[in-house]
Amino acid sequence: MADGEASTAAALVTGANKGIGFEIVRQLSEQYPGTVYLTARDEKRGQEATKTLQNEGRKNVQFLRMDVGDKESIEAARDLIKKTHGGLDILINNAGILVTAGGSSYQQTQHASATQDAISETIATNFIGLLDVCRVMFPILRPGARVVNVSSSLGTLRRLKNPELIHRLTSDSLTVEELEKIMADYVKNGTDEKLGYPTGGYGPYEMSKIGVTALSRVQQRDFDKDQSRPDIVVNACTPGYVATDINNHSGPRTVQQGADTPVYLALLKGNNIPKGQYLVDREVLDWVKSEGELSTV
Repeated sequence: MADGEASTAAALVTGANKGIGFEIVRQLSEQYPGTVYLTARDEKRGQEATKTLQNEGRKNVQFLRMDVGDKESIEAARDLIKKTHGGLDILINNAGILVTAGGSSYQQTQHASATQDAISETIATNFIGLLDVCRVMFPILRPGARVVNVSSSLGTLRRLKNPELIHRLTSDSLTVEELEKIMADYVKNGTDEKLGYPTGGYGPYEMSKIGVTALSRVQQRDFDKDQSRPDIVVNACTPGYVATDINNHSGPRTVQQGADTPVYLALLKGNNIPKGQYLVDREVLDWVKSEGELSTV
């Protein structure tokens, strides 16, 4: 990338003031010559995180206040990036929440029952919020852009006990609109275990990440049809069970390990690269056929 291109190049990472998102910005800013926007909903924490990285010599890191649950803030971030850079080259959707009930351990939570509030809040942030970011930012993506949707190995299809729902989610004809309806139906009926949704205290998180991975597949198919902007690549990945606030720092993996695959996907080059795939530790895992894992977030 030439100096002129570097000055206009831009990357944006959501939910980046701490944890995996913060480390994604750190690693990306080391390898990417353009501006890396660290976004967070809390302005003070976001500014402090940005200052920390700038003090480490990462002068290409800038802060943008953006809440995935606040569409106006997303649009304001888009407008600034478009005005300053002309477009966006990397989008990493990392922001997410884990709302559980029933205990502090994995086993206790897994055997608890999800509440309606947990279902609504989790889907609103992890799926609808991510989708809103994509809808606002996708029009300013430049040819060759990379989109990384941070999912989870908890978002495995084997958590679903509804063959018809699995078929819909994995169909090559699935649309964003149909996927939205699937998630809306879950928000409405997710506590009804007879419908085959993920059960237990992690159920809402699992369903939200199933939605994120399914969405990534649909988004890639849509971009493949867009001849005006070639080589836009979307992938989903799991960071693994990383020790962060989301799990009370119980995970065995470090944030450095968790950030590695998202950054790898953000910087993909060449022709023989994954597109519309789900990756674990830089390796493609067949999400449709995989048994997945239930021990990682």
